[in-house]
Amino acid sequence: MLKTAGLLLAGTLLLGVGTAGWAYWHLNDNIKSVDINSALGDNRPPHAMTTPSPSASASALPTGSLNILVLGSDSRTGAENQELGSGSGSGSGGGARSDTAMVVHVDAGRTAATVVSIPRDTLVTRPSCPLPSGGTTREAYNTMFNSAYAVGGPVCAVKTVESLTGVRMDHYLEIDFSGFAKLVDALGGVTVTTDEDIDDEDSHLTLAAGTHHLDGEQALALARTRHGIGDGSDLGRIGLQQNLLKALLAREPEAGELWESLR
Repeated sequence: MLKTAGLLLAGTLLLGVGTAGWAYWHLNDNIKSVDINSALGDNRPPHAMTTPSPSASASALPTGSLNILVLGSDSRTGAENQELGSGSGSGSGGGARSDTAMVVHVDAGRTAATVVSIPRDTLVTRPSCPLPSGGTTREAYNTMFNSAYAVGGPVCAVKTVESLTGVRMDHYLEIDFSGFAKLVDALGGVTVTTDEDIDDEDSHLTLAAGTHHLDGEQALALARTRHGIGDGSDLGRIGLQQNLLKALLAREPEAGELWESLR
């Protein structure tokens, strides 16, 4: 059970397994892994308990649910990220923050998921985290959530989420500006409907209210839009991001490659 009201805007999404699975394998060569388990050891929430069905066949999908931490990095490292990330943000340096954070709970049947967004400015107790170079970060109180990634990378982001929620993260996924744009393009773009006009000079997005088919660069601008909608807060951007994610994943399912990869 989540422990804080700072986790907002939960929504149940039907997942387009075939399309997402194809994109996963298509972009697999660009995926780099991080060994979160070795870094954090055993001082973590327990794995979810599962009870295998006695009638399950060897080829059946796994019966355990999964929790995946998905982070969107605002890194400007590399020419593509610098160009796509022009406007407000961390600038052209090598630093990065997790300005988008979602906990994705995939059900045991791998047919649906629940997504809970964590606002980047949520005040949290950031635990002491191990550093790749050795040593640890200091525990911090009443600090913004996205500072965890900034000071301790993905390991600290995972540890902070687990400390905040009491829920173990089984997988971690991070994507930067360039990777997100390429993913959307690999899926053939995405169709979204906006309820109001958007004109955000920081994300360089101008859209009239209505339905639009966006390419990768436009979808990234929508995911980054904050000042051009509602009261300009991060909550409005979270709403856009979840609608965008729903549009990306609600495709006609064809195969199970993605869920097979998460056994």
